[in-house]
Amino acid sequence: LYWAATNNSFLDQTGTILRCATVDCAGTLVPLVTGASFIPIVVQVDPSFVYWTDLGTNQVLRCKLPSCGGNPQVFANNQNSPSGLALYGGSVYWTQGVDEGGILRCPASGCGTAPTTLATEQANPFGLAVDDSGVYWTNINDGTVKHCPLDGCSKPTVLATTEAPFAIALDALSVYFTSSTTRGGVLRVAK
Repeated sequence: LYWAATNNSFLDQTGTILRCATVDCAGTLVPLVTGASFIPIVVQVDPSFVYWTDLGTNQVLRCKLPSCGGNPQVFANNQNSPSGLALYGGSVYWTQGVDEGGILRCPASGCGTAPTTLATEQANPFGLAVDDSGVYWTNINDGTVKHCPLDGCSKPTVLATTEAPFAIALDALSVYFTSSTTRGGVLRVAK
């Protein structure tokens, strides 16, 4: 298991990426990367790297598995509140969680300072999921769940509108998303 601890009082550090074995998490807890300026939000893992979006540095960061060596690599710099993150088909996708935010993509091999922009002018996009049918995300500020083809679009399709959509997941037929209100809920809409 891999996860981000935004404020890790257990380790008395500001931001940490942690790992443990699923069979004995308490006995195998390992901090991979820690930093006073880190505010890690979402973590994704492929066979070679652990990736995360970091609000403290405005970067998408990664480190080489298995140990990371405590030295993260900058995958994408100056990203204006990177928040959501997804890995799919050899690419890394992320959201810029601000008003007028974007949905961006780079090949996992890197793209320097020029990520591909898939959508712009989104209302604080956060949750992100990707499969062969396209890129899906939640916009917290306007309550929309949207979709674009994998190569991007100038006008994303609105799939649903609800109060404060947040997390998102996909299966072959549907898009699932949460409503992060006091009553909460998990909702579904057809792709």
